[in-house]
Amino acid sequence: MTTWQLHETRLPRVLERWQETAEVRMPHRGRDGEATLDVLGPGTAPELDFRNFVLPPGSRALLRDGAVLPTGTHAPDDGPVVVVGIRPCDATAIRLLDGRRSCVEPVGPAPGPRRSRLLLVSLACTRPHMTCFCLSVGGAPDDERGADVAMVPAGEELVLSAHTTGGQRLLEAAADLLEPARPETTERAEELLWAAEERIAPVRLRGLGEVLAGPIDPAVWRELGETCRGCAVCTLLCPVSAGGEREAPTSGGSRGSGRSTAGRDRWEAEAGTAVRPAWQRRAAWWEDRVRSLFGAAAEAGGGYLCVGCGRCVRHCPMSLDLRAVLRRLRGPG
Repeated sequence: MTTWQLHETRLPRVLERWQETAEVRMPHRGRDGEATLDVLGPGTAPELDFRNFVLPPGSRALLRDGAVLPTGTHAPDDGPVVVVGIRPCDATAIRLLDGRRSCVEPVGPAPGPRRSRLLLVSLACTRPHMTCFCLSVGGAPDDERGADVAMVPAGEELVLSAHTTGGQRLLEAAADLLEPARPETTERAEELLWAAEERIAPVRLRGLGEVLAGPIDPAVWRELGETCRGCAVCTLLCPVSAGGEREAPTSGGSRGSGRSTAGRDRWEAEAGTAVRPAWQRRAAWWEDRVRSLFGAAAEAGGGYLCVGCGRCVRHCPMSLDLRAVLRRLRGPG
């Protein structure tokens, strides 16, 4: 695989080249720390952020559900949409959900729109948050899964590589602006990625699917249900969340993810027709979600349905740490 390098100051010219045939969008960080996928207009300076950000639910839903982002004025209606600077964990999440009708049912590839129109240019994380644990679920700060083109910062240079035919076409369109990556540039990129991996907290998950296939001490789920307040921040921010705020266990019956019903069914059987306490609904939701993302069904479908972005940990108002939950379930050894 050929790798190329590009000085940051030349990136606007590359984006202008892509804008000749496509609509180009890049994350733009607002004052609240969230990002929007804004259309990059002519002459607009791109923003490169080497740390992960939070995409709002609407943008993530458009990316993951196979829907094409609304076109602007810089590409024909049937032209491609190029998203530049997406996090590797978000791109990986899109890949994980591309081939699944739900988070436990493996199905065929997603229909044409996302694959034919949406091209993702990922930007590696060189400063991941301390809550990230992507290495534990098969990812990495430079995870290439889901990316058509992967970019890795290396000082003032960017190292680029294509991973799909669409990505190859993007690089070919700007070939005169690129140069083959020099050894010292790739070495610098590797050093930055190594340092990034050193910041990521490991979680040993091997065999967790087998553990979850058996009975779990009900005290684990009860403690979670009594601490959790059902605000749904974790599902709103989760890049593989199927239902967003619809998954929030805040009122009424159990409003589980729809991906697994083990916890919900057990709690409903125990509660009968009585209205369950709020903590029971939240306990059922936690059990449902953990089994869905990390259970045997998820493993059989191609791996854990979690990209380890750590957003659920970082933004939980009750300081619930999914990593601690997984360590407790996995046990010693």
